[in-house]
Amino acid sequence: ECLQVFVPLAHAMGVGKLMWDLEDISFRVLFPESYAAVEEWHSLMGSRCEATLESSARTLRGKLMLSGLLKEYTVGFDVSGRTKNLFSTFKKVLKGNKKREEVLDIVGMRVILNVEEKYRHN
Repeated sequence: ECLQVFVPLAHAMGVGKLMWDLEDISFRVLFPESYAAVEEWHSLMGSRCEATLESSARTLRGKLMLSGLLKEYTVGFDVSGRTKNLFSTFKKVLKGNKKREEVLDIVGMRVILNVEEKYRHN
């Protein structure tokens, strides 16, 4: 019920953190052995992924701050990142018939540009 009703509802409401938490809780309840295996691997990878994510975000912020084109057309930007949640990793493994070690996109980054008003198309 949670995966079929509340997760899509959280997604539709734009509450990503809640959606990921609900997915992970459902995953833990429905597939405890798979959850434990993915959680163990994820925690081993987690610190390395977090360090990579922080380093990459810092480097990207630095490069963006030096961009003349970006300075000309924007009034600011935001760089954020996250680690893929456990259920999402599990789905990748199942859909792609992969081993968890073959899931290469465990982290993701997002860049949001605040474009100057005069360049926006309404």
